[in-house]
Amino acid sequence: MFLLIYMYVTANAHSNYANQELFFTPLRTFVVSVLAAPFVSIVLPCMLVVRFVLLYKHRQFPNPFWDSIGLVAFAYFVAFLILDMGSFNYFMPANILAYIYTLYVISLYGKLLIKRVVFWCVSVVVGFILITNAIPQGIHYFTINKIQIRNFEHMFGFLQAYLTEYPQTTLYFDGFGRGLDRYYYFPSYGAIFSILPNLYNTQIFDIKSKEPNGKAFMANPEAKFSFYNSDEVSEPQSGDLVIVTFFSDKPITPEYIQALHQKYELLFVTNNFGYMPSYNLMSLGAYVLQKLGINHSLSNVGNTFKLPSQMYVFRVP
Repeated sequence: MFLLIYMYVTANAHSNYANQELFFTPLRTFVVSVLAAPFVSIVLPCMLVVRFVLLYKHRQFPNPFWDSIGLVAFAYFVAFLILDMGSFNYFMPANILAYIYTLYVISLYGKLLIKRVVFWCVSVVVGFILITNAIPQGIHYFTINKIQIRNFEHMFGFLQAYLTEYPQTTLYFDGFGRGLDRYYYFPSYGAIFSILPNLYNTQIFDIKSKEPNGKAFMANPEAKFSFYNSDEVSEPQSGDLVIVTFFSDKPITPEYIQALHQKYELLFVTNNFGYMPSYNLMSLGAYVLQKLGINHSLSNVGNTFKLPSQMYVFRVP
C-alpha cells in the first residue's frame, strides 16, 4: 500500500532522487545495498527463491502473513533501487523484515539448507560483508549520533562565548565548499550554520569559504552569510577562525592537523572519546579510487574516513 500511494503521489515528478542528490547513481545504490545491507540484497532474495521453489515443488500455498513479510521487504528494496536512494540508513525497515523472514525460512528448511554448499557459500560472503563493512559502518553512524553531536554542542558553546566577546568575527569551516557537485555535505551546511543564530542567539558574525567552488553553485544575494550570498573564495585573515570537523569534504589526517597547529593558534578542541571513524570496506574502496585518480559514482568525495575524531577551533594570528 505504501509503494502504491508513493507511486500515485509522485506520478508527475520530472526527476528522481538521484537527479537531486548528484552522488547517488544506480551503480552506487547497488553497491551500497550489497555492502551495507547484505541481508536485504543477498540473503532475502535467496530465501525467497528457496521458499517459493519448495512451495511450487510440493504444491503448497504461501503463508499469507510470513511470506508477505518477505515480499514486502523485497518490494521495499527494489523501490529504493529504482529511486537510486542509496544511503545506509534507508534500508533499515527492509533489513528488519529481512531478518524476520530469514528466521522463518530457516525454521522451516534449516535441516535441508545446511546440507547445501550454496547455503554455506552465501553465509561466508554475508559474514565477510557484515564483519568488514556493515557492522563497522553501523557503529560509525551510531557514534556520530552519540559522540560527534556532543562535539558539536561543546564547540558551538565555545563559539557562542567567543563571538559574544569578539563580535564581527569571520568563520571558515575547513573543507566546507560551495556546490553539491563537489561537496557531499553541501546540503547539510545550512543546518550547521543556523545553529549559532537560532539556538545560541548569536547573530553578529559571518561565514566565508576558502575552498574552490563547485559548478553547481549559484549565489543568493539575500542570504545572511557570505558563504551563500557570494561566490568569492578568500583566505582567512588575522582574527578569523578556522573550524575543523569530520564534516570536512577534504582528507583530514594527523599531519594536516599538525600543520594547522603550526600555522594557526589553537583556541579550542573537544575532548569526547568513543567515536569510530568510517573504517570499513566501502570507505577503503573509495580511498583507493581517490589515490588511483579514478573519479566516478563509487568514489566518495573528499573525507572518506570522516576524520578527525575531535573538533578544532583555530585563530589566524
